[in-house]
Amino acid sequence: MKKAYIYAISFFSVLALFTMLYFISFRMVVENQTAPVLSYTKSDPDSVPVVTSSTKYIVQMYNSNGKKLSEKVLPLPKAYLGLSRQKLTGYLDKLHKKNSKDEAKEGFLSEKIITLGPTDLIVRRTYDINKVSYEYYLTSVDGFIVVYEKDRKTIFDQTDIATTSLGVSDREQLDNGICVKDKRELYFMLESYSS
Repeated sequence: MKKAYIYAISFFSVLALFTMLYFISFRMVVENQTAPVLSYTKSDPDSVPVVTSSTKYIVQMYNSNGKKLSEKVLPLPKAYLGLSRQKLTGYLDKLHKKNSKDEAKEGFLSEKIITLGPTDLIVRRTYDINKVSYEYYLTSVDGFIVVYEKDRKTIFDQTDIATTSLGVSDREQLDNGICVKDKRELYFMLESYSS
């Protein structure tokens, strides 16, 4: 029985010794550890990105119904030059309040700045085609003009008008899609493309 006590006392003594050594080494590490140095840079008011003449202006058109996003590079409006993100947002808000009725006819919902950096300005315009007051949609498919109904899925007419015979600006418009208000305007446009 004496041996059992000796083993137990020896075991607990060794355990206590290791615990003390662990605690002492832990304290030494904590005391010697230095606080992380937080570096910061003073914000320079001149470092706020602004729109310059060399800024690439990219407009994203987002269809909220079909969840479709298309992009095109446009010429930078002169009114945007020198504006910061905050000032440009304010300018766009004022512009849309002024043009709200016309934009509502086109299904316009919102416009927001996605990126404003030293080289790019990316603006996303969100539309809801169900709010658009048009009946037909013209686009080019496989080099020919195709007329869709308002839902942009149902084909109204497949024409024999080749897009190769059209000018560059007309082809670009057709690639992006053209909304047509009624049959009268549709036939007028198709006639102008075929002649």
